[in-house]
Amino acid sequence: MSAPRLIHDWTNSGRKFWVCSSKSDKAIDTLVALLQSLKHVDHQAASKTAIDKLTQLKNNTLAITDEDATKTLETFKENLTDEIKRMLLNEKDKLVITMENTGKGITEEIVKAGEEQNDD
Repeated sequence: MSAPRLIHDWTNSGRKFWVCSSKSDKAIDTLVALLQSLKHVDHQAASKTAIDKLTQLKNNTLAITDEDATKTLETFKENLTDEIKRMLLNEKDKLVITMENTGKGITEEIVKAGEEQNDD
C-alpha cells in the first residue's frame, strides 16, 4: 500500500503535520463553489473568509499554528457538547411525554376497572 501524496510536511514545535491531497483539491473546489453560491447577506462575510482560507489551503499557503488547532478543537468540543445536551434534552422530553401518556392510560384503566367492579 503506497503512502498518500502530501501537500505539506512541516514541523511546528516538534510536531509534524501532514495534509493529504488525495481528492482534497476537488473537495476544496466544491466547498468554494458552494460558499460562492450563498447569496444571503448574513453569510457573505463568513463565506469570503472561508473561501480565502480554503484557497490558501489549496495553494499550500495556509499556516496552522498550535493556537489555531487548539481553538478549533475547543470550538468543536463546545459544539459537540451543546449538540449532545440538545439531544439528551430532546430524548428526556420524549420520555416525559411517554411516561405522562402511560400514566394517563394506567389511570384510565384503573378507573374503568373500578367502575366495572361497582357495576357488579
